[in-house]
Amino acid sequence: MTGTPGTRRRGRRDGGDPRAGRGILIAAATVLVGVPAVLFSWFGILVAADRAGTPADPDRVMAWILAVLDALVLWPLALRGARRYVWRRMEHRDEPAEPWGRRVLPPVPPAPVTVPDALGRVAVVVIGALAIAAACGPQEVTRVLVGGLLAASVGPASAWALLRLAAFVLQALLLFPVLWASERGLRNVQAGTAAHRLLLVRRNWYLGAAVGWVASLGVGFVLSWALLVTL
Repeated sequence: MTGTPGTRRRGRRDGGDPRAGRGILIAAATVLVGVPAVLFSWFGILVAADRAGTPADPDRVMAWILAVLDALVLWPLALRGARRYVWRRMEHRDEPAEPWGRRVLPPVPPAPVTVPDALGRVAVVVIGALAIAAACGPQEVTRVLVGGLLAASVGPASAWALLRLAAFVLQALLLFPVLWASERGLRNVQAGTAAHRLLLVRRNWYLGAAVGWVASLGVGFVLSWALLVTL
């Protein structure tokens, strides 16, 4: 196909991205299947606990179900999406930036993974999932965090702004060591080589993990907060 890059970009916008359509279908199927599954699991756990003679608190059960789903489902998906977003922002700076989630981004180029790097990635995913479940599952933790957030704010708007500031600070703390270590390694490798590309892809994975983990933790905290208010 011939034509200028601008023409091809306009054609994609006019015709639509087929991957975006698949993403909408997947999201719709997730809602149609996920919501009944959550409610069925919630009801089933409550019934099983009651028959076992140890009635469970419905609010606590729902909080733990949502926290586990956040840790096991949303966190890996957020990691995948954040990797694509970070790759586009860092390696394609000449292209116009778009908000995360506006459209389907191309995948990160594949690169070989060493055994130590694979073990490190598994550790990050597992520890991240456990941390999300531990922070968002117990309602006592959410109650303490919400109490501190409301005490430090003067209204709903300032509480939301403070929450975003806390997420920004936490994300910066996670991104700094990754950027510092990766930049030290990239200085010793010639640009344009396979080794340089490998380091870029490796850096992208850990940067995406930091961004995706903070996003997943924020979603889990907001859901747990909503349970405290509504149930």
